[in-house]
Amino acid sequence: VLVLIDAAAASPTVVATGFAWAENILCEPAESAARNGTLWVSESTRGELWRVTWRENAGAAGQGNWEQTLHYSRGADRVAGLARDPGPGGGLYALVQPEDAAPGKDGKNCVLMRIDRNRTDAAEAIATLPRKCLGDGLAFDNATQTFFVANEGDFLPYNGKVYAIQKSTGAVTEIAQDGGPYTSTDGASYDAATGL
Repeated sequence: VLVLIDAAAASPTVVATGFAWAENILCEPAESAARNGTLWVSESTRGELWRVTWRENAGAAGQGNWEQTLHYSRGADRVAGLARDPGPGGGLYALVQPEDAAPGKDGKNCVLMRIDRNRTDAAEAIATLPRKCLGDGLAFDNATQTFFVANEGDFLPYNGKVYAIQKSTGAVTEIAQDGGPYTSTDGASYDAATGL
């Protein structure tokens, strides 16, 4: 269950339901003054990306409802990290582990996908990591046009890695070596002001 906690409200508001494991949430601001922003929620155990949107009722400020729709699930074992490129013509990006054709397998290597916001199940592969996804975090630096991936690998201690991916070429570079000092790498955030 995804809930909205508002200090002015008497109780939390249920925004979306039905997730087995909501891995990452990305908030995309509204394009107008109305409260019509979008939340993107990655569902890691079922390989789904959900779109949750507030729709304000016409002529009734502050009144409306949350709409939850399945946006992407085509051929995905897992959907993990989420990021957006805020620049002109930017996009929505997700780390996706494609399904493996063999029964009982745990999927192929993790792929950075550009998700089409306007069409369901439409995406384009940007880069492939040298190992599978787990609870991976994803961040984007608009100044250098670089994605940063915190990859947990097999979810074992000291197995985490951090990768940089160039948006224009899809080149993948490991920037934090296996074995340390990172016990695990899960979330990712990038501060353009500090470069961290």
